[in-house]
Amino acid sequence: MKNLFSVAFIFVLAIALQSNQVFGQITVGPYTGIDFATDYTNPDEGPACGTIAEINAAIGDDNFIDGAAEVPLGWSFSGTWDSGAIYYDGAGDEVLLVSLHTYTESWQVALRLSDGTTTASLPYDLTIETSNATGTLATCGGIVPGPFDYERPSQLLDFADYTIPDGEGVIGIVFEPFADGAANPDPHGVLILEGTVSESPCDDVVIDAGIEFIVADESSEDGATGGCIASEVQFNDLSTVTDP
Repeated sequence: MKNLFSVAFIFVLAIALQSNQVFGQITVGPYTGIDFATDYTNPDEGPACGTIAEINAAIGDDNFIDGAAEVPLGWSFSGTWDSGAIYYDGAGDEVLLVSLHTYTESWQVALRLSDGTTTASLPYDLTIETSNATGTLATCGGIVPGPFDYERPSQLLDFADYTIPDGEGVIGIVFEPFADGAANPDPHGVLILEGTVSESPCDDVVIDAGIEFIVADESSEDGATGGCIASEVQFNDLSTVTDP
C-alpha cells in the first residue's frame, strides 16, 4: 500500500509540474493570475497577416513565460476567460495586460459583459515592468524561435473604470494595440488577477417577519390574543422582504 501511494503521489506531482498554471495560478512577477483570456477572434481586420491564427493561439494560452506574439498595428483581439467564469468588480485591480518588450506600447481595451454587450474602450500605456520572459515569438511570417529575454511591460486594469450595469459581470476582453515605439506591438496575454471576485456581489435584503392569526373573526392585528379551543384558527403571513 505504501509503494502504491508513493507511485500515485509522484504521478500527480509530475502532471502538476508539466504546467506553469499549477493549482490554477500563473505568475507574472510580482503578480499572480488565476485565469486568462483565450479563444481570441479578430472582430476588426487589420493589415495582411499570414499567421494570425498562430498569433491568436500564442496570446491565448496559459504560458506567460514564452509564447508571445508580434502583431501589426490595427489588429483587434476579442477573447473570453479560459475558465468560463464571470468576474465582478472588487477591491483593487482585476486585470493585468502583459506585453513582451518596450515601454511605449499602448492598447485600447474594452470589456465583454455577461449581458452580451461590450463596454466602451479605454487607452492603457503598458509601463509597469514585470519579470522577464523568454521563448518563441509568433509573427505574421511564422514562429521566431528565440530565446528572448525581455522585461514584459504590463499595466493594471480596474473594472471600476468602466460603466458596467448593475448585476452584470465581465466574461472577456477586447484589446487593440495602437502604438509602439519599436514598430510592432508584442502582446503576451491578459490575466485575471488573484483575489478577483467571481461571484456577483449581493447586498443583504431587509426582512420583516410577521404573522397574523384570526379566531372567530377576531384578528391578532386588532389585539386578539386567543379564542375558544373549538374555534378554527387561520394564520396569515405578513412578512415582507425589502431591497436595500
